[in-house]
Amino acid sequence: IYKYLQKYLIDLQNDSNKKESFLVQSIEIFINKQLESLIEKLKTDDNLNEALNSIICSLIIKIIQQNNNAIAQIVESNLSEEKLPNEKWRSQIEDKVGKELQYIRLNGAIVGGMIGLIIGGVKYFLALPQ
Repeated sequence: IYKYLQKYLIDLQNDSNKKESFLVQSIEIFINKQLESLIEKLKTDDNLNEALNSIICSLIIKIIQQNNNAIAQIVESNLSEEKLPNEKWRSQIEDKVGKELQYIRLNGAIVGGMIGLIIGGVKYFLALPQ
């Protein structure tokens, strides 16, 4: 056993010097098979899906809480007036959500007009002499 382990360690050292060694390829194949198996399980197992989702959400919350100051500094530095003037900031928002805002404005105008007509009609009919 000692000779076998010694040979294995020598092979492992030699493999680590090669870019695409047999050991690296074997590990990649193993990891790919495990990931494919996990993906198939996630497609069918709702409990596993919920558990994994819960773990990931908890990790994200923990990372955000631990790095709260760093995140705030990054956001502040990227949104500062020097890097992103108000005009550029406004144009970027309009580029990203302009179509949605137009749709909201149009819907608001239509709904507002309809409500105005309804209220005006009710007032008109209430004001008619009986």
